[in-house]
Amino acid sequence: MKFKDLLLGTAAFTFAASTAFFACVLKKGHDFEESMDKTGNALDQCVICGGKNKIVGDVPMQDMKIGVFCGGMSVDLSQVKADKKQYDLDIEVRNGGVNVIIPENFKLNVTDRCRMGGICDDTRHPEGDGMVVLTVYADVCGGGLHFENPISVSETIEADDERLTACPCAPLA
Repeated sequence: MKFKDLLLGTAAFTFAASTAFFACVLKKGHDFEESMDKTGNALDQCVICGGKNKIVGDVPMQDMKIGVFCGGMSVDLSQVKADKKQYDLDIEVRNGGVNVIIPENFKLNVTDRCRMGGICDDTRHPEGDGMVVLTVYADVCGGGLHFENPISVSETIEADDERLTACPCAPLA
C-alpha cells in the first residue's frame, strides 16, 4: 500500500510541476509577443508551441527580436541588405531551438546567458572592409541557438564528391 501511495504522490507532483513550468513558459512567450514591434516592416518573430521557417527576402536589415517558446524556428537572413555597420539581434529561447542563417559579410558578437542549453557559431569569419557587426543578445534556457552562413552550390557538390569517394561500396569508374 505504501508503494502505491508513493507512486501516486510522485505522479501527482510530476504532473503539477510540469504543468506549472509549462504555464510559466507560455506566460513568458506571451509577454515576449506583446513586446514585439508590430509595425508592418518589422522583422521580429515569435513562436509559441510550434515551428516556423521564416525566409527574409531582399529587404533592408534592421534590429530585431526573435522568441521561441516550446518550439523551433529557422530564420534565413542571407538576402537582407545592410545599410548600417552594426545591428542588434535580441533572442530568447525557452525549451526550443533557433537556426539563424546570416550573410557571409556579417560578423557575430554574442553576449549570452545560457542555462541547460548552448550556442553554436558555424559562420565563416572573413576579415576586411564591408563587414557588418551583428550584436546578439541571447537568453537561452533548455534549448539551443545555431548560427550559420548560406551553403553555396559548390560546397554542396564538394560534399557529395567526398561522400562518394569515401563510400567503400561506390562503383569504380
